Amino acid sequence: MYTLLDKGIDFDTLEFDNWQPFLFFKSGNLLSNKEKNAILISCPNDKTYKIEIYTQVGKKWIKNDELNLIDANPTQFYLDFKDYDFDGQKDIYLQRSASNGWSLSRGCLIIVNPQTKKLMEHKEANSLANMNPDFENKIVYTDEIDYDSNGRKVNRRINKWKKDVLISYEIDKSKEIKF
Repeated sequence: MYTLLDKGIDFDTLEFDNWQPFLFFKSGNLLSNKEKNAILISCPNDKTYKIEIYTQVGKKWIKNDELNLIDANPTQFYLDFKDYDFDGQKDIYLQRSASNGWSLSRGCLIIVNPQTKKLMEHKEANSLANMNPDFENKIVYTDEIDYDSNGRKVNRRINKWKKDVLISYEIDKSKEIKF
């Protein structure tokens, strides 16, 4: 699997995935436009994702950090890179589940330190669905489904960072979607 790192040096971007054994590799300007990074995700067992992050320096990869995350679910795997904590550094969202109907994507939010590229899992975000950062307002919007006598409705939840923890503050009724 580390052969992919060697191959990734020579290409602007490279992506590879394999189902069994589970392996995902992607390299390119994933975390910023200023440097080339690589992410390698594997499942050492049925319940754990191993995530490794690298930065290209010259013709070599330097390993910045790795995380072992419990509750792997390769059948629901999806990866996204956005700046969730508004520090100018793209972070990592790893989906663990997505519901049917109005899809609620839940997963693991991993914040990347802009200086060290160290990874920090934010477990408080595990239950949040459809995370969408709003850089202008420094808010992370999420969706929740509520059930009442008229059926179900999707409510938009407002989440803000407080002392490096993502906190849900209120439900913005003006963003309510009924169906």
